[in-house]
Amino acid sequence: MPELPEIEIVKRSLFKMINKARIVDIKINNKDLRYKVSHTSLKKLINKKILRISRRSKYLIFHFKNKLLLVHLGMSGKFLVKRKKNIKNLLMDQTFVSGLGNIYVNETLFLSKIHPLRQCNNVENKSIKNIISNIKKILKISINRGGSSIKDFKNIYGTNGNFQDFFNVYGRENKNCSRISCNGKIKKISISNRSSFYCTNCQY
Repeated sequence: MPELPEIEIVKRSLFKMINKARIVDIKINNKDLRYKVSHTSLKKLINKKILRISRRSKYLIFHFKNKLLLVHLGMSGKFLVKRKKNIKNLLMDQTFVSGLGNIYVNETLFLSKIHPLRQCNNVENKSIKNIISNIKKILKISINRGGSSIKDFKNIYGTNGNFQDFFNVYGRENKNCSRISCNGKIKKISISNRSSFYCTNCQY
């Protein structure tokens, strides 16, 4: 599933190509979606001009005069840490941090030197600020590198992103830690049925 940086890349690419364009036709290629798509409702967008495209979490929002179209691409603030939950699950909780996916949580926790199973009530205020800073850093770097093309993600021009070439932990099981001063190995575990990667030495 595309994560926030990939969706931001799609948004920027689409904006360059179709900003101020008009909808000339509506075609539904796949009716077997999670939610039923109303062709009648979508037809109301025909001849409407796309005024701008924005993003809210993992959704794209197409702005028309007096209308909005919310699009999800599908499969292809303040921290409150006094919770009985590990930090990995908290960051993956979309009701808490909207739009942050598995890859970027793994990479954020590595930069923050925090073990994914550490309990939230054991995360110090200094570490919380560090996590926030590293979330912003990871997402910015990924967006600048075109996102992560793990499986089939491409931007609208058909070009792969290359952030996956700079992963520190994700997908690097049994490899050496990328920190020069660290002698640790990357270990893979499952947390809430999601792959989690961390350094056995510098994440604690």
